Amino acid sequence: MKRIVAASVLALLPSALAVAEPLHVVVPGGPIAPGERVRLKAEPPPAAAEPERWVVVSGPGNISPDGKFKAPYIVPAAATITVVRVTRGPKESPITATGELRIREGSFPGADSCAGPNQERIPEPGDYV
Repeated sequence: MKRIVAASVLALLPSALAVAEPLHVVVPGGPIAPGERVRLKAEPPPAAAEPERWVVVSGPGNISPDGKFKAPYIVPAAATITVVRVTRGPKESPITATGELRIREGSFPGADSCAGPNQERIPEPGDYV
């Protein structure tokens, strides 16, 4: 009986001591254009039931909770950097990683003609203005 218990414990040790790969954010290789939309992902991929949440930490742009980033239509400074963070796992013990997106200086075609100082966003195609 002692041998079976010892063998069971030893069989479980390698998986219990396994260290998870570090989480990192995969971003596009070069700068993205103003108004461009990109899908970000974290590596390694999440388990099927593992929650993953994305936020913009600093810089311009928006990101959905599932990692779809949208650059602003007007980018006044060259090499603008937006920092994003992904959080994975339970709220009690989350794992986080950050990544940097570079956004080219410039504007989305037509953005300067309709963006007023009090306008929150540029109308999307199909919006009633």
